[in-house]
Amino acid sequence: TTIVIESINPLMEEFDRLQKKASQLFDDCENFDVSKPRFDELDELEHDLKERRKIWSTLENFVQELTTLLSEPWITFRNHLYKLDDLCQKWSGIMSQSPKESIVSHILEELELIKKAFPALKFCCGEAFREDHWIELLQGQLGLEKAVRIETLTCEHFLQSLAIL
Repeated sequence: TTIVIESINPLMEEFDRLQKKASQLFDDCENFDVSKPRFDELDELEHDLKERRKIWSTLENFVQELTTLLSEPWITFRNHLYKLDDLCQKWSGIMSQSPKESIVSHILEELELIKKAFPALKFCCGEAFREDHWIELLQGQLGLEKAVRIETLTCEHFLQSLAIL
């Protein structure tokens, strides 16, 4: 998403240059008492670029917020599962007010996966788990690498396995 946002910025800069040229042309036409040309496409392009930037920025904000949660160690995060629910509630509200775009649909699909996995995540807290329980859950059920231990487990490991949960 950051790559897309960064690719929009040069387009916006190029558009700003076009707008300045159009403005200069308008000024020149006014100075020479010539009728001003119409650039209807320029207005449409401005609107479209602003909408695209807004939509991609929304996705970037969602991904940043989700990434922050995903990077938390599971040992501490498991006691704060409500943060995932809060994220889903917040972004469902934001997305319900957004225009129906493919990016909005993508975010809504991600939120639905998280919501569906939420009850299973509650059972993965493992407060009473012993070492063999963790091994069975991580390597047996979730199919994670043997290098993933409870000490290195993050929320992301679980959310990568949403289909299994």
